[in-house]
Amino acid sequence: MFGSGGGTGSYDDLEATDLILLWGSNARETHPVMFLRMLRGIRQGARMVVIDPRRTLSADVAHTHLPIRVGSDIALANAVGHVILAEGLENRDFISRATLNIDDYRRVVERYTPEHA
Repeated sequence: MFGSGGGTGSYDDLEATDLILLWGSNARETHPVMFLRMLRGIRQGARMVVIDPRRTLSADVAHTHLPIRVGSDIALANAVGHVILAEGLENRDFISRATLNIDDYRRVVERYTPEHA
């Protein structure tokens, strides 16, 4: 979820994935149809991680709830970017085809180690 009214993939993806990451959304209350698909995915073996300062109804069914402090989500997002780049997990083809200024981004997230975040 990127602060929008829906997910970043299809409903079918929620039932076929290994991991559901719900960040800053209480889908159980705000997107009940999508949440039902998440539950189906969990029943089929997906693990669910909820990142939210609140203990929501969605967090209650998650395997892991990361209750970050309010305002720390950007630091966490930058730390995720740091790890992806540091470990070579980025999609280089996509980056070269569809993004700008990756070197600037790399410099920004360089200091956001997981320990820092």
